[in-house]
Amino acid sequence: MRIGIDVRCLIEPHHSGVAYYTKNLLEHLFAVDTKNTYLLFYNSYRPVKNTVLEEYKKFSHVSLHSYSWPNKFFNFSQKYFKRPLIDKLLGGVDIFFAPNLQFLALSSDCKKVSTAHDLSFEIYPEFLSLKRKFWHKVINPRKFFSSSDAIIAVSKNTKKDLINIYNIPEDKINVIYSGVETQLIASVPNETQPKYILTISTLEPRKNIESLITAFKRLIKNEQYKDYQLFIVGSKGWKSKSIYKSAANENSIKFLGYVSEEKKQELYMNAQAFVFPSFYEGFGFPPLQALKYNVPVIAAQTSSLPEILGPAALYVNPYDSAELSRALQSVLQNNSLRENLINAGKTQANNFSWEKSARDTLAVFNSLV
Repeated sequence: MRIGIDVRCLIEPHHSGVAYYTKNLLEHLFAVDTKNTYLLFYNSYRPVKNTVLEEYKKFSHVSLHSYSWPNKFFNFSQKYFKRPLIDKLLGGVDIFFAPNLQFLALSSDCKKVSTAHDLSFEIYPEFLSLKRKFWHKVINPRKFFSSSDAIIAVSKNTKKDLINIYNIPEDKINVIYSGVETQLIASVPNETQPKYILTISTLEPRKNIESLITAFKRLIKNEQYKDYQLFIVGSKGWKSKSIYKSAANENSIKFLGYVSEEKKQELYMNAQAFVFPSFYEGFGFPPLQALKYNVPVIAAQTSSLPEILGPAALYVNPYDSAELSRALQSVLQNNSLRENLINAGKTQANNFSWEKSARDTLAVFNSLV
């Protein structure tokens, strides 16, 4: 079987959750399936220097197919002229896998499998910039998913949204949980580090970072916690100015920007607590990764987070910064609570495997042929 895969999300220098999902899933998919042939498609007008894509060359059954049309022209042609047909560019494929929303023109006889990460843009449109609203309107996610022969939903919550919002038939949707890495860095916690609370996410309104900042400011007014710092990791997203403004003149709050995977692991390892107060998530990689590093997690009791984190997190109302501040205080001072969360986290994190994700995804491909 010839399987085409859209890897355009992997050519960006900084990887968000979708790229993280694509990278890890494909690495394990190519390892567990050596029978089928995989053809990876991407387009970029500028030269791409990407070690992730280069790593795929080690697989004899995987080939890269790059094109260099100007992106705006290519997307316009995909949307309005339905040309070029990407499966034909690849010499014909039985299945084309789209791990992310993209402009995509395929032959009518080519089976399409797509991944739905979340429908936050439908549920919280007020959190989007005008540019992102326009992009979603043009790309038409409802049509994108409705035209798929099979859909992978990364959580039951996302499956529910696909059914309720887009009226997608339930039997077309396959819930396949993403994984969490098993290879952890071999180092020990650094005792010289300051005591800090950690959060990791793209800086945009949906992530609710301003509420965390307000809660943290309330926390450090208590003399017992005045030496704590808040480390905020992540690239700037849309509408991020107000986030920086809310932390102005507060030296205890550090914006670290985008960091490498190695640095991110070190930050997890030495954190006193991890906080993920997002209003909406289709899956939520960062808090799951924190569990793997034995960090107590505080998360919003919303969308897919209770489904993914189970009993391994202390849940709060994302709209109540005072409740979040009290939760932080509880996690920092209550050793019994910390121990219970950490122990539950070890068990919960073990429920998520990239190898299982890859095998389940392959099963979806096989079901269409």
